Amino acid sequence: MKKFLSLLAAVGCLFVTSCSEDSPEPPHFPSVSCSGYYVINQGNYYDNITGTLSFGDFTEFFPELQLGNGTLGDTPENGVIVGHHLYVPCNASSSLTIIDMDTHSIVGRIQLNFPQYACTDGTYIYVTESDGQLARISAATQEIVRTYVGPSPYACLYSAGRVYVNCAPWTPDYSAPLGRSVAVVDTKSYTKVEDIEVGLNPYDQMGVDASGCIYTVCSGNFADIQPEVWQISSDGKAKKYADGSIIATSPLLNVLYVIKTESDYSNYPEVSTKSSYSIIDTRTGKAQDIALQGESQPAAPIAAFINPENGHLFVTSDGAASAYSSLGTLHEYSSRNELLHTYQTGVHPYYVVFRPETK
Repeated sequence: MKKFLSLLAAVGCLFVTSCSEDSPEPPHFPSVSCSGYYVINQGNYYDNITGTLSFGDFTEFFPELQLGNGTLGDTPENGVIVGHHLYVPCNASSSLTIIDMDTHSIVGRIQLNFPQYACTDGTYIYVTESDGQLARISAATQEIVRTYVGPSPYACLYSAGRVYVNCAPWTPDYSAPLGRSVAVVDTKSYTKVEDIEVGLNPYDQMGVDASGCIYTVCSGNFADIQPEVWQISSDGKAKKYADGSIIATSPLLNVLYVIKTESDYSNYPEVSTKSSYSIIDTRTGKAQDIALQGESQPAAPIAAFINPENGHLFVTSDGAASAYSSLGTLHEYSSRNELLHTYQTGVHPYYVVFRPETK
């Protein structure tokens, strides 16, 4: 199993040319409307806990959405929306589950080779497969075309006619990670055009900001090499950008949220986790520490996401640092880092997908 801060007070100062600390101005979001959001709960394959969906419509939260005609699948990784359908790659089930968002029913499954992650350009769904392929699936016809990107591809991201893919192979005995590259696929020719060297073990998180810069978390070796955030600029140059293990950004903003977590295993099986939060103005590189408000804090953060409608921050978490088979939590923070809601989710809430308003 693989293992912010919201906006106004901090981002307001980042978005205007000058502002007073006493009266920060809010960022201006494009007109984006969301009708809800899905939380993809990964479950725990080793404890026979299948993946589930939670759903919120901003007035009510449903910890386990009943799909009606089946289960989501084993080890769902993330999800993307095209039209009225939610596409969820389920690694251990070797399939891409297709859900009709109007009826919340499963309308199809596409067999793939242990899919790891999906992204979309609005027409095609791109899915990384464990054999090194990037599968391009037509949302209209479900036709599949593949291109080889490299060993052990994980997260992928579509931006400006290219798909960026983290490649993170390990030694045959899984004693050490070897991967240090992001593969780049041109979507017009559908061929890999380059490999960009980044930090060690780029894994399951990627994002893009309003300037077109790509960000990826390089997880290190889970020992002496700690997680790092790397930036790939629009001209393809890569550099270490920050220390941290979780990121969130948005194509609407020139900001990057970074969560740095440290876990203490000295009293295992008791595990304690300490997390720090910061926001970076990606135009200047200036970082600012942030303190989340509220008595309920994420016990063991997994991932973070920005609501594109209003900039609210969503942080998913396990119930405790070592509670891999227990119900998790979702924390929603307002534009001034105030805790608005804490929801109980399924086991290991791994990803959040915001559902756009459809007509």
